[in-house]
Amino acid sequence: MRPELRTLILDYQARVTVACRLIRERLGVTIDHQFSWRQPGIPMQGWLDDQKTIEYMFHGIGCAVYFGTTVVDFDFGPNGRFDGFDAWRLSLFARSVPQYQQFVDYDRLHQELTSLHQVGELVIFSLGLDAHLFYLPDSPHETPRPPC
Repeated sequence: MRPELRTLILDYQARVTVACRLIRERLGVTIDHQFSWRQPGIPMQGWLDDQKTIEYMFHGIGCAVYFGTTVVDFDFGPNGRFDGFDAWRLSLFARSVPQYQQFVDYDRLHQELTSLHQVGELVIFSLGLDAHLFYLPDSPHETPRPPC
């Protein structure tokens, strides 16, 4: 894997980790399965900070979080995981972060991620709703992780 792609993935995952921490702290949502956020009293969209600079919008099995102009859209994976990614999510993130402009082409990124999966540099853990998500095999979250 190219070091620049690994850096993009790790930066994306770090931002998603911050988003999940805020979701847990601000909304009281413990992310232990894909639909954890669908609880009575949890708004589908709103703010994760008092200054109203970090906006969230839940969707399907995931969430989009806007840190100002930086966008992370992620799906909740198996066993409470949230570190999965795909070409669409990475290219969306790349479009919002100037240093990652080389990764904005969805088709090229999709082809690269698929090739990395075929040679075992990326893994897929599920055949369910989240079967589109890739994971780093050396991720510290490879085994089931505690809920967000």
